[in-house]
Amino acid sequence: MSYHYPPHDFVLKDAGDADVSADVTKALETLQGDVLARIEAAEKKAADRLEALEKKAARPAPANGASDGETVEKALTSYIRSGDDTELKALSITGAGATGGVLAPPQFGTSILEKVREVSPIRALAPAITISSNVIKLPRLVNKVAPANVTETGTRATAEPSFEQIEISVFEDAVDVPVTKWQLEDSNLNLAAWLQGHIIAGFAEKEGRDFVVGDGVTQAEGVMTSTEVQTLTTAETTLKVDDFIDAFYGLKTAHARKAVWLMARPTMAIVRKLRDGEGNLIWQDGNLAGGQPSTILGAPVYEAVDMPSAASGATPVLFGDFAAGYQIVDHVSLELEQDRLTEWKKGLVHQLARRRFGGRVVNGEAFVKLKLKAS
Repeated sequence: MSYHYPPHDFVLKDAGDADVSADVTKALETLQGDVLARIEAAEKKAADRLEALEKKAARPAPANGASDGETVEKALTSYIRSGDDTELKALSITGAGATGGVLAPPQFGTSILEKVREVSPIRALAPAITISSNVIKLPRLVNKVAPANVTETGTRATAEPSFEQIEISVFEDAVDVPVTKWQLEDSNLNLAAWLQGHIIAGFAEKEGRDFVVGDGVTQAEGVMTSTEVQTLTTAETTLKVDDFIDAFYGLKTAHARKAVWLMARPTMAIVRKLRDGEGNLIWQDGNLAGGQPSTILGAPVYEAVDMPSAASGATPVLFGDFAAGYQIVDHVSLELEQDRLTEWKKGLVHQLARRRFGGRVVNGEAFVKLKLKAS
């Protein structure tokens, strides 16, 4: 599909009009290029979606009215027990992994991420995008356009924003779950659920740690290790109510309205006992059953097991707007592989799984770390 824009006729009255004509022509060419690029992207997206639907339609219908979830579980169980990946590949829309493994069906990968979010709060708080390469470059605003007052006929100053590019790389996490052949032969064991539980436990713990204290070199950059995040040091060696007030108002209004508190469970125990000058607790209980977190100064509180404890010189509290300040990128949702030979003599079969993802702080102004004064 292609589009052509008819040429525009411009009547040139003097040399100044020639410059205007050149600018307009250049603008039209740029517009045409943008439109064509968007059309091509839309066509590719539609073709990819059609291919996925065709593959899905070509799958054998589930027997005896089985649901999609039951079909996935049956295919995964068959793969775990015997190494036969025929059914599993049929369910994996994206096909085999580049390393020869089997990409898990979308339903399985989605359930993994949903349960990871329960353990890793940042996965639930920050935006995530899926990319097809090992790095993504994002533009970041450096200088905004600054309007200025002018008189009725005064000269209007020229101003334009400036940007820089930041990169977010993806890293690999992998887990090895050994299972005995006896377990594989025991038909009473729900192997799919068992394997999923082990994978979730390993990946959730690792991902949560990376997003909090990752070094950004061999793993995702943690929000607590980023040099772009500002630090507020308390006046005393223990947490006080005023420290939370200072942190709350240390962020710009736009970020403070959407920010959350992040801390470890031992720190939560300390904060729950803090009272303001009128004797009121600053911690307000939420409704966990209803999905409502507790709050401090009206902002939600989330537990992160990898946050430091509240000791002198430590940084036990983070307050920030993850939606604006942190970006997660996913590359490989979940790839499975099976090793039946390495420990055959020991009667073990290794179920291997890997993921590739990354993350980093993209706007340090959206966060503030609360550091306790050193003793």
